[in-house]
Amino acid sequence: MWDDRIRVAERSEMKEQTQKVVAEDRAEVVILACAGLCGYDTELSRLAGVPVLDPVTVAVKIAESVVALRVSHSNVRNFARPPQPLHHYR
Repeated sequence: MWDDRIRVAERSEMKEQTQKVVAEDRAEVVILACAGLCGYDTELSRLAGVPVLDPVTVAVKIAESVVALRVSHSNVRNFARPPQPLHHYR
């Protein structure tokens, strides 16, 4: 029962925040911010009137697209070296 009350409170807060970002920021799509929010997308989409995207689905689709397009990281620049020798990080 406690989990149900928490889930109802979470849904209510997310509904409020989604509607707020649509109204105030004129968002036309919302991507939920973490994997812990999976499963809320369909209901929030219906309540807010804009597409609300599941973050895990978005991440997987981006990864699939990168593979399908055969793209990789840029070779133009190198990553910055760590400020300390590598053995300090072990």
